[in-house]
Amino acid sequence: MIRSRRRRTRRRRKYFAVLALLAILSLAAWYCLEKFFAPNVVARVLFSETANCTQHERILVVGVMKNRVGNPAFGKFATLQAVVQQPGAFSCIGDSNNANWRKTRHPQQMKSAERAVWEECLACVNGNIPSALGPSGRPLVYYHDKSISKPASWDNAKWRAVREESTEHFVFYSIVPTEPARRWFTPTSL
Repeated sequence: MIRSRRRRTRRRRKYFAVLALLAILSLAAWYCLEKFFAPNVVARVLFSETANCTQHERILVVGVMKNRVGNPAFGKFATLQAVVQQPGAFSCIGDSNNANWRKTRHPQQMKSAERAVWEECLACVNGNIPSALGPSGRPLVYYHDKSISKPASWDNAKWRAVREESTEHFVFYSIVPTEPARRWFTPTSL
């Protein structure tokens, strides 16, 4: 009787030791993934969105990302990483159908032309990112591929999206407050 209790106790200890080890390994794996992939998530998004685009378009897209940092219309996120990871902000994140997103998991396996674009994306997000301004002088905060039309959600009770600039692949927009929203809007809040 005493021996069987001891055996059960030993088994439980082994079981909990294995669970603790698995928990530690999971945390270590999460830390490594976060450490190695999260800092590049902005570059991954930029590459996924603009791999086949011009350098000018790439700069405009990363400028749109920058213009959303601290912007009350986009949740006042404090970093580029938080901006791009906002649910629904950039559809390429985690999209297994997006070949460019898949390629960013292993940049060392990219072809030389893709690798050059990847390096440019890294340089863009790690360097001094200029604000993307439209001809009106307002910050560009939205863009979409020319193959689609402007989403209806970009015009709402607080602001409306105004078309500012068109490039070979994209259409860029700024926002202006609607009449009822002018009370909370100030030019410095963008």
